[in-house]
Amino acid sequence: MINLGLIGSGYWGSKYIQTLEKVKDSKLITICDLKRPNINLEDKKFTPDYKEILKDSSIDGIIIATPPETHYQLTREALEHKKNVLVEKPFTQNSQEALELLNLADKKNLTLMVGHVFLYNPALIELRDILEKEKLGKVNYVLSRRIKSGATRNPINSLWNLAPHDISMMNYLADKMPEEIYSINEKSKNEDLWRIHLQYPKFNAEIQVDNFGKARERILSIWGDKNLIFNDDTGNKLMMRRFDKKDEIIPFVQKNPLEEECSNFVKSIAGYEKPVADALNGFQIVKLIELAELSNKKGKIISLNPKDFY
Repeated sequence: MINLGLIGSGYWGSKYIQTLEKVKDSKLITICDLKRPNINLEDKKFTPDYKEILKDSSIDGIIIATPPETHYQLTREALEHKKNVLVEKPFTQNSQEALELLNLADKKNLTLMVGHVFLYNPALIELRDILEKEKLGKVNYVLSRRIKSGATRNPINSLWNLAPHDISMMNYLADKMPEEIYSINEKSKNEDLWRIHLQYPKFNAEIQVDNFGKARERILSIWGDKNLIFNDDTGNKLMMRRFDKKDEIIPFVQKNPLEEECSNFVKSIAGYEKPVADALNGFQIVKLIELAELSNKKGKIISLNPKDFY
């Protein structure tokens, strides 16, 4: 049995509390937040002091679902107390901190994962299988749109708040790091739209993210020279648009991505699996976000050196 502690019981933290009830061979022992959550904690302990979790020798792993500015310090302290960690995205607020945590986890032989939960989405896994089998022909272009409706709860901008998911998904589909990045930020009172262009060895990709959209969107589209396929994640639908035949709905096994992520964390601690969204993945995404900011600031394409990401 893997015993877990949770720091942060807000919007995402509450989802972890519910999800961990379904994860085999794990038990959520203690929840920490400044304010006691308005739910039935049953046999779980509550504390407003996160250091109680750090000092509890019965706890094997800690999930950190707190504001981004706290991720580095809390993760560092947890690793120093020999705790395995799953920390929400963004991993850290800069790549230097991310690299430091990656190296610390390696030094202490601990599991360190980042909450890039869409890497556990069964539709994305099916999409990569379709690409590998070349069912679309030669892939030319991939577009991911992630739009939140209404005002954001999160004070960080769209790039840091939303794009970690989409960049991690693009890297997963390409199974490579991009060779170039170019980004534009269209910002106003009611808009924080980022357009991020990524050049991979085999296809071009574009990511569009906005915290202030009029309607919620999570759509991933892939254009090949034979077929087009798109995943509407808000409707949990995967459809192939054939150029010579009628549209076809692609079946895939329905699984809860957050439950899969938590299960991967537990099994990684136990030594049965390797993390999908590991600390290296987290570092790479933070580094790419920094380069997207730099590209927007300089107004030019930035060529990437693969050696900077490993």
